Amino acid sequence: MDAQQYSIYTIQLILHYLNYCRIVHLDLKGAPLKIAFLERVLSSIKKWGATGILIEWEDSFPYTGVIANIGSLTDASGDGMYTVEEVKHILYCAKENELEV
Repeated sequence: MDAQQYSIYTIQLILHYLNYCRIVHLDLKGAPLKIAFLERVLSSIKKWGATGILIEWEDSFPYTGVIANIGSLTDASGDGMYTVEEVKHILYCAKENELEV
């Protein structure tokens, strides 16, 4: 394969990747979505043609163990944070909608 053929092949791979991957960014910081609403959002995202989601958890993630102090778990309010069970459910819903996380 010469340099020109390699360049064409590389461009074809990039175009295939761009056509295949449609990622939606979910920013859950501050005021995370209610689980029931998020279920509907994930279903809609799939219907709109998305292939995956990028979840920005930040302080809504239930950090535990040695990293617990970086999340909201130690926050006095504790509001706006998902439980471990809710995180598992969100990931399950993404999988059910064939969305890569």
